[in-house]
Amino acid sequence: LVLFIGDLFPPSMRASAVGLWQTSSQFGGIVANNLASVTLALYGWRPVFYVGGLLMAAFILPINLALQTTTTNAKDNKQQDTTEASQDMKPVVIDSGIAPGTMEVLSLPGALSISSAYSLIKMVRYCLMLWLPTFFSSQIGMEPSQAGIMSSLFDAGGVAGGVAAGFITDKIASGRLIQVAASMLLGASISLALWAGLVMKGVENLSNPVQMHGAAMLLAGFLIAGPDGILGGASSKNLCDYNYKSASDGFAKYPPALSGIVNGVASLSVILMSAQTSNIVNKLGWNGLFILLSSMSCLAATISIPALLLESKYFKQKANEAN
Repeated sequence: LVLFIGDLFPPSMRASAVGLWQTSSQFGGIVANNLASVTLALYGWRPVFYVGGLLMAAFILPINLALQTTTTNAKDNKQQDTTEASQDMKPVVIDSGIAPGTMEVLSLPGALSISSAYSLIKMVRYCLMLWLPTFFSSQIGMEPSQAGIMSSLFDAGGVAGGVAAGFITDKIASGRLIQVAASMLLGASISLALWAGLVMKGVENLSNPVQMHGAAMLLAGFLIAGPDGILGGASSKNLCDYNYKSASDGFAKYPPALSGIVNGVASLSVILMSAQTSNIVNKLGWNGLFILLSSMSCLAATISIPALLLESKYFKQKANEAN
C-alpha cells in the first residue's frame, strides 16, 4: 500500500504523506487496545476475536475499490505523461519489464542496510506493542482491561511521531528521510535506556509510577514510530531513486520488489522475537528486556549508516547538477 500512497505525491511531499498514512497503524492500535479491553471486561476473551475479525472483514471491499481506483489513475497519468513527452519530442523512458531477483535487489547499495535496520526496529515496536499490557499488569499491578487501555499510550505517541518524522523530512531535512530515521533511532535507544532505569528502580521507589511509565511510553512510541514508518515505507522507493533504479529510470519493478523484501524479512523477524520474548523476560527480567530493546535500536541506527552515506552522496550529486 505504501507504494500506492507514495506514487500519489511528488518526492518533496512523499515522506509527509506516507508518514501521515502510516499513523493509521498506531491509531488502529489505540482503537484496538481500548476496544479489546472494554470487550474483555464486559463479555470475556472470546468476543474480542469475533469483534476484531468482523472489523477487518468490513474493510476488504473499500480497500479493494480504493486500490483499483488508484491503479487506474496511475495508468491514466502515465499514459498522459508519455503522450506529452512524445508531442514535445522528449525521450521516453520505457520500463525494462524484467522482474529483479531477490539477490539482485539485495545487492543494491543500502538495501541490506535498511532491511536489517527495519527488522530491528520493527522487532522493538511489536515487542512493546504486544507485551506492554503484560508489563503493566504484572509490574504496576493493573487489571488486564486497565493495562490494555494504558498501553495504548504507546501508539498515541506513535501517531505524533509518524507525522513529525514526515514533516521534518520534507520541511527541514529537505527529503533526507534516512537521516531523520537514523537520528530518531538513536533517540529511541536513549529513551528505552531511561525507561529501563525506571524499571530497575522499582515501582515502590517511584512517587508516581503510572505517570512516569506513561511518559516514558509516550516518548518511546514517538521516537520508534518515526523510523518504523520511514524504513518500512518510503525508504524503499527513495533507495531505488538513489541507485537510479526507479520507474523514471525504466525499472518500475525494483521499488515494489525491494519494499516486499524489506517488509517480509521484518515480519519474519517479529515472529522470531515474539517467540523468544517470554524467555528473555524470565532470564533477564523486564529491565533486561528494555536494555536489550535499547541496544537493538542503537544497532539499527548503526546499521543504517551505509544507506545514510548513499543518501548523502545522492543529494550532493543533485546539488552539483543544479549548480
